[in-house]
Amino acid sequence: MCFLPVEKHNRLQCEGVFERIAQEEGLSVLGWRDTPVNGDAIGREARASQPYIEQLFVGRPKGLDEEAFERLLYRVRRRTENEIAASEIEDKETFYIPSFSCRTIIYKGLMLARRLRNSISNSPTRSSPARSAWFTSASPPTLSPVGSWRIRTAMWPTTAKSTPSAATSVG
Repeated sequence: MCFLPVEKHNRLQCEGVFERIAQEEGLSVLGWRDTPVNGDAIGREARASQPYIEQLFVGRPKGLDEEAFERLLYRVRRRTENEIAASEIEDKETFYIPSFSCRTIIYKGLMLARRLRNSISNSPTRSSPARSAWFTSASPPTLSPVGSWRIRTAMWPTTAKSTPSAATSVG
């Protein structure tokens, strides 16, 4: 899951950095997927600051077990975040990787919990392979079952540098 600048040139620059680093680390880039989002399901404030949301898919190198693959994905994520933060790319503040994992997909957004199901066109269902998702919410923390998913909603400040420490333990 990747939040990118809305402006196409800046978005393509960020994608290029992410792909290059993934390839340098031995991953095969399988492609990008635009995450279908229903903009009508989110509020005016969230829509005004909404990033372009895509998913990057990479192939696991042969002979690499799941634990080693997870560590490699983390290293690629951190290298990408650090390089883009140090770059001259305009609107790089929009770039953020909520998750880059072979186990967990994290959907992060500024919305009310009751709008969750309508905001992402292919929202979690029983056939979804991932296990959990994080959302910013204006309600107290709750854990709600949605098919085979557990959707965790929590309230925390929505500044770019502020995320809940528990987000890393979801799964």
